[in-house]
Formats: sequence, structure tokens, C-alpha cells
Amino acid sequence: RSLAVIRDAYNVLGDRVPQHIGPHARQDPDTQALLARGDSIGVFYVESPAMRQLQQRVKKGDFESLVIHSSLIRPAAYRWVDRYVKRARGEELFIPSDPVFERLLSDSYGVLIYQEDVIKVCVELAGWSHFEADQLRKALGKPGSDRKLPRFQSRFFEGCAARGVKQAVVLEAWDMINTFRGYSFCKPHSASYAQVSFESAWLKAHHPAVFFASVITNQGGFYPACAYLGDARRHRITVRSPDAN
Repeated sequence: RSLAVIRDAYNVLGDRVPQHIGPHARQDPDTQALLARGDSIGVFYVESPAMRQLQQRVKKGDFESLVIHSSLIRPAAYRWVDRYVKRARGEELFIPSDPVFERLLSDSYGVLIYQEDVIKVCVELAGWSHFEADQLRKALGKPGSDRKLPRFQSRFFEGCAARGVKQAVVLEAWDMINTFRGYSFCKPHSASYAQVSFESAWLKAHHPAVFFASVITNQGGFYPACAYLGDARRHRITVRSPDAN
């Protein structure tokens, strides 16, 4: 439905849509500002209250930040969301507890974001092979992970101990790995979602009436139609009642 929202709006706008809209939307200041202030009701994947609040707290609307945020909002990661926000805003210094976190996770201030991060940390800290680390990644995303994780945890702790990793670092890493249980993204998934988000946000920033009409025509997303109509009115768009004539 979200792809149809963009398609139908582009069809209405015609020549008013810039060429190479993908890169154009990502670099557009008005689109970035809209996302940074969390004004993203109706925008693909970034319209939930949690996502809009994260955008408002961090106050960043660039593409790279949106890719991170799209993966960071997952049910078990709320504690690490707060740490990421404080570090992104400069309220807490990012002092890596281990050089591995600085080398692998500098863009996210030491917080594991993507499924690839789980693999990299297991390889670097515990000395696992990429195959073994990928087995953990798969187990985290499947039902019944509670039965399999104790075995992985034991091997992770043993591998870290053999390489002289501090206990506090091991506990921190495993705590973050646990947040990937049941629901997480790989980076390419988040990046492709963020691209759709940006094109949707560009429409809202520059052609809000066409945008809202297309969202409602395609049965919306996270909210019912009345919520989108309310947001349209907040953007000073006139919403007229149906007219049989």
C-alpha cells in the first residue's frame, strides 16, 4: 500500500516530481526537517508513536540516521534506545568499554543496531566463525529461541573468556544481543525501507494535499482514515465532505 501511495501521488503530480527523486528526496532540506521534527504521520514505516518520538528526541532527519532508527525501534531494545539518544545528543559521552565497540559501532555510539552487528561482535569478541555467528542470528529470529539461546550464551561467554574479554563487556554485549530476539532487521532491509520513507516524506513536505489524498485512497497505514484527515487539517488543508454531485 505504501508503494501505491507514492505511485498514485506521482501520477497526479506528473512533471512536478523531480527526476532522480530518490537521491533528491534524501538530500532535500525540507524533507529532512519534517522527519527530524517527527512530523511523519502517513509516512511509510516512520509514523508510529515510538518512531516519531525517537526522531523528535534525536532531532536528526538525514538518511543515515533514519536507517539506524528504523532498526533501533524494536520491542526489546528500549533501554538501549535511551542510551543511543543520550549519546547522539551529546548528553552522555560514548566511551567504548572495549575497542571492538568503537571499531564496529561508532556510527551508532556503541549500540548494536543490525543483525550484521550481532555477527560482527560474536566474531570479534568470542572468536566465532562467521558461520557459527550466523547460526545465532538465525536462532534469535525464530520461535522457540529460549531453548537454544542458553547453549549459544555459554559458548559466547567461554569464547570471550578465552580471549581475555572483561566480564562487564561480555555482559553488555550479550544484553544487547538479547534485544534481537524475535524481531530485528539487517542493514539493507532498513536502508531500502528508509528510501521509501524519504520519498513518502518528500511528498508530505512539498505536496501535502496530494499526499494525504493518496494515503487515504490506499487505506492508510498505521492509523485509521480519521487520523490522517485530522493531520491534514493540522497542516491547514481544507477537507471537504463527499459530494454526490
